[in-house]
Amino acid sequence: VYKKHAPRDWGFMDYNSLDQVPRLRTYLNDSERVVVPHRRNRMVVFNSNLFHETQTPRFRPGYANRRINLTFLFGRRCGGTANEAQHSSRAASPSKPPPQTSFPRQPKRRKRRRTGQDGEL
Repeated sequence: VYKKHAPRDWGFMDYNSLDQVPRLRTYLNDSERVVVPHRRNRMVVFNSNLFHETQTPRFRPGYANRRINLTFLFGRRCGGTANEAQHSSRAASPSKPPPQTSFPRQPKRRKRRRTGQDGEL
């Protein structure tokens, strides 16, 4: 986690795009950072306006040993708007659809009735 915030005028695509990595490296060159060592079942909470990156994972092979990464964002960045892509210097052009800002709704699951051994509810 770098101790430097994203500039207020940068939109989501200005700091979450692979083609922006050289620009980001230059911007973060003078920034201090905090390295959080990996531990099983560790949660790290920090201001999501700070730049951060994941270290190269080193785990044993196999599905059960894979890393799980969950990211939860809340609030508005720098008091900005809900859809910051429109304020970006790389805002979506008419030929590209705007980035998806919410997850599609999942179908509701039907609840199963549990019955006793004799079939009664």
